[in-house]
Amino acid sequence: MREDVVVIGGGLAGSEAAWQAATRGARVTLYEMRPKEPTQAHKTGLLAELVCSNSLGSGDMLNAPGILKEEMRRLNSLVIRVADEVRVPAGTALAVDRDQFAQRITQTLESHPNVRIIREEIKEIPSDCVCIIATGPLTSDGMATAIRNLTHSKNLYFFDAISPIIDTDSIKMELVFRASRYDRGGPDYLNCPMDEASYDAFHDALLKAEKVQPKEFEKTPYFEGCIPIEVMAERGRQTMLYGPLKPVGLEDPRTRTRPHAVVQLRAENLHGSCYNMVGFQTKLTYPEQRRVFRMIPGLEQAECDTVRSWREVRVEPEVVYGGPAEGDGVGRGRERVQPPPEHVCEFPRAPPRYVATQDARHRVFCRATRGSGRLHRIGCHGRFGGHQCGQGADRTAPGHSAARDGAWESDDVYYDL
Repeated sequence: MREDVVVIGGGLAGSEAAWQAATRGARVTLYEMRPKEPTQAHKTGLLAELVCSNSLGSGDMLNAPGILKEEMRRLNSLVIRVADEVRVPAGTALAVDRDQFAQRITQTLESHPNVRIIREEIKEIPSDCVCIIATGPLTSDGMATAIRNLTHSKNLYFFDAISPIIDTDSIKMELVFRASRYDRGGPDYLNCPMDEASYDAFHDALLKAEKVQPKEFEKTPYFEGCIPIEVMAERGRQTMLYGPLKPVGLEDPRTRTRPHAVVQLRAENLHGSCYNMVGFQTKLTYPEQRRVFRMIPGLEQAECDTVRSWREVRVEPEVVYGGPAEGDGVGRGRERVQPPPEHVCEFPRAPPRYVATQDARHRVFCRATRGSGRLHRIGCHGRFGGHQCGQGADRTAPGHSAARDGAWESDDVYYDL
């Protein structure tokens, strides 16, 4: 019998489990397959990398999520402590700078004397130790098969959606206003107000927009806490007004009235260089996202990057996991198809084409001529590892072409097309 506690998966649940066990004197072996075995949603090899929203939910002590966070805080939670350290303005919600959040948790666990981190994939559930399975949104094919065999279950599902992240410089600030709902927590959100006519036009456009057709293994019931915006629209003209577009608690200071509908934007990082669209998970195709979302006041010229949203749909009730049993629970995740190169950026300009990418150090926007293998860095935001962003620089990848290879490696940044 092994004496160490084995944690499989270095996401939020796995990182927290490793920390709690290690601080109580246990020897912990934490297995994380990234970056040796990459996933289709993660961008780095960091522990606790957020691949969906940067919000951990409400911190208000008057509701259950806020009480849970306070309980975790009092239990010396690593996740909540770091979240408090790198939180971004989000009213009463606890939202974080996702890059700094993952970096600090990784550094803390790497430096803990009781934690050993092994970067390799585990395909079998060990039976000779205390083992916590926390494999997260993208469980590998091997581990998914092992879980299925152990539980005799076929009810592990996932679905994939896109969450837009908008470049701050492309937002028309004169058309939006800053406020938090009911003035709780300060004016932390950018609010895009819509009158009834613009809301109706937006609703109609969502209904008619082209959607990505799901693969056979994605045809599952939606998780009600993460419904794509176009699915809400299909449920009725008023549904979004009681969801992410609800106007309650908000007043446009220019008109002194409550808008008919409001799209809220929340800061994505501490620098305020980009914002995410709150509650706007979507399965629309990339060209349709560009067309439909630019109908929102203030986003007429929006440029944006994306993060993928992964949500649990259903898990057998008798199975207990350290984290959401999502991803390729039916062992099919490797078959996901990436969007074609011309659709990597949600709101590309053309010609020339601008591509937004993000790594653990900074966000960068690039311009490329397809097929030339030449990139021009036109700007980036943030400072990580002593590297100051913002200086333009031409990069050429010898022997590569955009059409053939689809990616370049420069001194410190990966540019994706």
